Parts: sequence; C-alpha cells; structure tokens
Amino acid sequence: MNNSQFYFRSINKFVFLILILISVNTCAQLNVSFTFDPNNAACSGTTINFTSNVTGGTPPFVYNWDFDDSNVSNVANPTHIFDAFGCNNEDFTVNLTVTDTTGGGSVQASDSEIVTVKQRPNPQLDDLLNIPDFSNCYNNPTPQNSEFLIEVNNITSNTSCIISDSYSIDWGDGTTILTGLTIDSFPIEHLYTELGAYLLNFSCESSNGCSGLTTDTVKNESNPAVSLATQGNTEECAPVTFPFIIDTSIIANNSPYTIYEWDFGDGSPHVIWDHQTVLDSIGIIHHTYLVSSCPLPYPNYYTVSVTAANSCSSTTASVDAVEIWSITKADFEIPSEVKKCVGLPIFFDNLSIPGYGPGCQIQNTYYWDFGNGHTHSGQYPDPQTYDSAGVYIVTLIGGGYCGNDTLIMELLILEPPTAVASADQNSGCVDFDVNFINESFGDSLSYLWTVEPENGWEFVAPASDTSKNPVIKFQEFNDYIMTLKTSNVCDDSFDTVMIHAMDKPVAIFEDITLATCDLPYYYNADENAINYIENGSSITSYQWLFPGGNPSSSNDPYPTGIEYSNSGTYTINLVVTNFCGEYAAGQTLNITDPVTPVVSPVDTAICLHSDTFSLVVDTILFEGSWR
Repeated sequence: MNNSQFYFRSINKFVFLILILISVNTCAQLNVSFTFDPNNAACSGTTINFTSNVTGGTPPFVYNWDFDDSNVSNVANPTHIFDAFGCNNEDFTVNLTVTDTTGGGSVQASDSEIVTVKQRPNPQLDDLLNIPDFSNCYNNPTPQNSEFLIEVNNITSNTSCIISDSYSIDWGDGTTILTGLTIDSFPIEHLYTELGAYLLNFSCESSNGCSGLTTDTVKNESNPAVSLATQGNTEECAPVTFPFIIDTSIIANNSPYTIYEWDFGDGSPHVIWDHQTVLDSIGIIHHTYLVSSCPLPYPNYYTVSVTAANSCSSTTASVDAVEIWSITKADFEIPSEVKKCVGLPIFFDNLSIPGYGPGCQIQNTYYWDFGNGHTHSGQYPDPQTYDSAGVYIVTLIGGGYCGNDTLIMELLILEPPTAVASADQNSGCVDFDVNFINESFGDSLSYLWTVEPENGWEFVAPASDTSKNPVIKFQEFNDYIMTLKTSNVCDDSFDTVMIHAMDKPVAIFEDITLATCDLPYYYNADENAINYIENGSSITSYQWLFPGGNPSSSNDPYPTGIEYSNSGTYTINLVVTNFCGEYAAGQTLNITDPVTPVVSPVDTAICLHSDTFSLVVDTILFEGSWR
C-alpha cells in the first residue's frame, strides 16, 4: 500500500466518523410543531383545539403558548377562543415554545402559525328610559309595585355585513321572542311585571355565516334587606345546636331571586338559601357547633352572619358573642423510643387538648390508672414499671366544666429475651450434622447464630444464621463455640454450645537410615520413629505386623526388640484405631549383609617400630574402620 492510498482511506474514515456524530446529534435535537382544528377560518367565538408535536429531547417538557390576544397557556394541548368583531377576517400569530430542562439545561424550540378567524357582529342595545341602563335598583320596586318599563334602541356599529332582518330579542321573562327585526324596528318598549333579574339576549347574523350575541342583565329589584337574631343564650358546651333567625317581615319586599349566604364563624361550609327557602323555614336555621371558640383571639367567640345578595347589591346582618366551651379531650402517648419491657420505666406524655368553661377559662383535671395497681391525679405522671409481661389497660380521664372524656389504651409489656441453646449431640466424627435446639424465651424474638472458628462447618439448607433451630454440618476436626444471640426490643441475650468434632487417628513414620555390621538386626519403634495424631479421640488399639521379624506382631504403641536375622527388604504395617475409625500406615526396611575387608598379601619386610608401611585393601562392600 502506497502513501496516497493510505491517505485517501484515512480521510474516508475521518469523514465517516464525522457523519456518525452528526447523525447522533440530529437524533437528539429538539423539534416543535403544532396543528389546530378547525383550521379553515372559523367564526370568532368558536373553540379551537391546538395539538403540539415534539420530537427529540427528553420529556417532561415545559410548554408556553402565546395566542397573540394577551392570553397564554402552559398545557401541551390547549383550547382557545378568539374574540374578533366586525365584518372581515382577523389573523392571530400563535407561538409555541417548548423547553427541555433535562439535566438542569435549557434547550428550547419554537413554532409559529397564523390562525385566521372570521369576525362576528357585536350587537348592542341602549336603554333610553333608565340610568343606569336596564336598572330599577334605585327606584325601590316592591311586590306591590313591580312594573319596570325599558325602551331599547339598536346602537350596533359596523353593520355593513349584518343581514338586515336578522336581529332578534329574547327579553328573558318568558314573553314572546322578537325575531326578524331590522334597524327600523327600533326603538322598542318592554314592560317587566315581576321583581327579578332577567337576562336580555340581543342577537344578529352576518353575511359571512357568523352570528353575534350580547347579553344584558335587567335588574328589576332593589338592594335587599335582611336581619339576624337569636333566641337568647349563645354560650354553651360543645356539641350544641343554636337557632338563628331571619325576620321574614324584613325580607318581604326582597326580590324572589335574592340569595342568602350563611357563615357560622366556625370554619364549617357556608350554607346557601334562596328566597323561597327562607320563607318556607320561617327564617329559622339551626347550626351545631362541635369546636370550641375559646382558642380564637380575644374576645374568643364566633360571629354568625347572613348576607342577602341580588343583581343590585348585597346586605349583611350578623350576631356575635357565640361562645362555645369544650370538655378536656383526653389523649396521651408513650414516646416511640421507650422500650415497653418488664422492669423498665415507661413514660407517658399527656397530649390532652385543654377544656374550657365560662369566660373561656381553662378548667382541667386528670386522673390516670396505669393497670399495674398504680394511679395518679395530675397532668404529668411519674414513669411506671411493670413486673410481668402481658397486656395492661391504661386509662386517662380528662375532666372540666363541660364534663369528662376518657381514653383507654392497651399497653403490651414484653418479656426480655433469655437465650437457651443446646444440641442433640455435642461431639461426633467429622461430616456429622448437629441439630441445635433453641429454647429461648421472651416476646417477639429474633435469632442470630455465630460459630468460631469461622471455617470447617456449614449450615445445612434451608437453615441459615437467623433460623430458630438450625442444622450445621461439621467437616473438620476442631473444638467449635456456637453462640446464640436472642433479641427483642428490650435487650439481647447470649448462650453458647461447645461442639467437639473428631476425626480418625493418623500415624506418621519418620524416615530412618538403617546401618548394621552384625546380624540379627533389632527394630525399635520409639517416639522418634513414629508420630501419632489422635484428632480429638484417644487411640484405643495399635496393631503392628512385622513379616519376617520376631515377634511378627505387637499391640504396643512403641514396640522394641523386633529381630530380623537375615538381610533383605521387609514391610512394617500398622493399624491404629479410635472412636471414629481405623488408619493404616506402613514402612519399608532395607537390611544389608555385613562387610568383611580383604587384605592382599605384600612381600615386604617391615621392622618393628618403623614409621610407615603400605597395604592394598579391597574395599568393595566395606564400611568400617581399622583396628
């Protein structure tokens, strides 16, 4: 491959990587669009549905719609009504901005669309006889003087597109609806004969297919009258029901469309009555007070009011000094950190709500019965102890001017744990299972078993370290300490079990070097020649076999004086036994013949006491020394 080829291919790789990165970035880009329906120049006043379309980014998104008419929305798919009056079309530039705030960032994308609506007519009426228009509020109409005359004139502007005979009037009082009216039909008089508030609807049609409607309220009534009284005493212990009274003679001239709203001052829901309900109830309403007024700021009472309202105005009447007292609401608890156990101090927190009497004076008494033979009079009792486990009944009686309230609570006292552990066997030969017996006592116990040392054993499934009665297999010789921790909310308790795991004995021969000049050879087994390992159980028998030796067997742990008369190779066999079984071992003896030196004759005269002389010796198979 030459350099130009290599360069060209490298460039291609580089371009390919860039394309991948661009592709990934494009997939993550935030894109926004929206559609709306209807989208074909609907009449103004029509509800238009907007649907957003967001791709890329990570939801949830933040939506901001601007409808170009001072109205906005922050929902994903809003609805909106455009108001436009006249004879033409009107364009609104609607903008949607979507924000992706994932990871604390602020990535935005927007889309804008023009929404075209057809303007609708805006018909308008003027009252030529009354100021203000359509109002009889200041003329004090009564059921006996209820007639109200209006004269309406058509003051609609921008009428060029209004179909000339499309005007209509609905007077709202059940009389005939006037239709097919033209500009020349006005002014028109109408007489209302009964008190009330009426919706006067004036409408017309445009040549573009849109219609217009304007509603005015005709007020044939006056500012309503109302009064409020009680039947005397309004001070009492809760719960108590008091009557409150509207004088029906006072409201006799009120319009039948008058609404009466009751507020009893205690936070309960307001009650709404119409005029007929007041008349049917002879103006009397009853309300039950359940909560004391005394915790309120001075002067510590409720104010009751009733508001009469109609299209003209409203009037409020009230009574105060509704003073409601209460019993002491008995309540107590034992702090969550207190251990409810035999012999431990139990603390009681008095959470009672104070009771009130006349003048909202606090009047409380407390009497405790702890169920353990002890009682207490007073708000704050001393800590109590319980000598045995069980369920005790604790009673608190709160007293005061309004009577007594009693709270009874069951108290469960737990027995502290006492760990008691044993085993179905305390010793055995390795690979034996031990069933541990848990006879711990106490209430609501949990268990945790630990073993020392940490190796050489395992739980037998499905047992675990939290089982009540686990099974454990011991696999290696050792002395194990099994510890049981028994716990409840009161305390922890421990007990231990010793397990002695035994194994077969082991006999190990030490390497020896045999050398002899003389036969017979005597084999002696001592502590330097043989090493015994009992593995937790004493060796009970030794069985030696000495083939070719004399004696040929022995039951001693360290036999001596085993005679071998001839040279050769001999096998020594040993079987040792303890409680767990037998172990066999062996050793090989190699005994060689003695060596006799051979001296070759030399024809050499030597003199007594000479310093040196020379001999030739055949040293084959000889080990020894000169004498």
